[in-house]
Amino acid sequence: MKRYIWLIIIAYCSWSACNTLHIHKDDVTQQALPIYVGWVGDKSDKQERMCERFSACLAHSGQFTPSCEWLPRMPRVKGKLRELFDSGYMLAVFVGCNDNTLEWRLYDVADGNRIRGRSFPADRNERLWVYSAAQDLWKTLTRQPAPFLSHVTYVKKVPEGNRYQYQLCIADFDGTNERIIRSYKKPVVSPQWGKINDEPVIFYSEFTQRNVRIGYTDLAGNARIMFDLDGTCVGFVQRDNEIVYCRSGIIWRCYYDAHRGKRLHTPIVREAGPCASPTVDESGNIFYCHGGMIKHFDRKHQRSKNILYQGYFVAPSYHIDTRSLVYAQRINGVMQLCLYDCDTKQTRQVTSDRGDKYDPRWSACGRYVTYVNSLDACVYTYNVYTHTRSRVTQPHVQCSCPTWSPSEVYVV
Repeated sequence: MKRYIWLIIIAYCSWSACNTLHIHKDDVTQQALPIYVGWVGDKSDKQERMCERFSACLAHSGQFTPSCEWLPRMPRVKGKLRELFDSGYMLAVFVGCNDNTLEWRLYDVADGNRIRGRSFPADRNERLWVYSAAQDLWKTLTRQPAPFLSHVTYVKKVPEGNRYQYQLCIADFDGTNERIIRSYKKPVVSPQWGKINDEPVIFYSEFTQRNVRIGYTDLAGNARIMFDLDGTCVGFVQRDNEIVYCRSGIIWRCYYDAHRGKRLHTPIVREAGPCASPTVDESGNIFYCHGGMIKHFDRKHQRSKNILYQGYFVAPSYHIDTRSLVYAQRINGVMQLCLYDCDTKQTRQVTSDRGDKYDPRWSACGRYVTYVNSLDACVYTYNVYTHTRSRVTQPHVQCSCPTWSPSEVYVV
């Protein structure tokens, strides 16, 4: 039984006159919801690309099965909707596109009423244009955010003679449109998005001959050093006016002291043994790994407690809106992805296939997790609600350390 389609049906019924209809989870079938897409345009190469990308957004999660039809002009809507109803459609969207505007109109096929319409002025970047329209339609269809305007970021290890080159890459949410932000001669790991002077940047840990330091690059590839300290700095969270990071097994805080006029570093979490993978909740408290356990540090009361400790757990990532942790756990000898609900204290295993899963990270929308599978060293995204998986990077290329950009950042 699909666990998600009932949400769509409930949302659909709220548009029509079905407000009194009660739908039970046990009554739901596994079939994704078909949606008709009527594309009104001149069928140029550009419009074909835009139509294909628009439909791919709707199909990405597996919740909808879009069927696209090219239309030379807008049909008589009432007659077309009766035809679509006879063909089994519940929803229809008509998209009109010209050089100046992309407009969609969503209809309830059963009663013939328009649910909503939106118009988007032309953008020089056709992907940004399409993604903006598709994301708004998605919110109307599901009442949920979408990842279309965010990026997957990762490190690619590429042979270069007798050595390797390490490329910091970004791609669109589905792995298309890959770009290399910057290349390095030594390993870089743990990229993390943040801001410097309100501009988006990507922080990372960079290996040198004497330490592992933290640097950052803007989206044009201009890099600078953030921290160049003794030891190993891997694991980095930018939060409000501070930075939380891990240095040689101790979790530190860095902040600017206006009174002293300089940046200060103070330790937060020390354990008998190395700490790793800090991730911060909405109150600034810290989840982290220690000795195969996941622990939570309460900064107000200055104490740690075990969250997950009967097993082997690594790489927690916290999502503020859903108050959930995703992490990797060794289950029957294989590292699988699991979720921990911080409100109910319940855990749930979400993958069970072959290959160790590493470095899970939440998308900004809270519906997807990105990770690496050891079988092919490729980056994947996984929808934790629909249980659909997509490969982001190409096979036969070793990739690592995937993460997501914020939802409001799209690099054209």
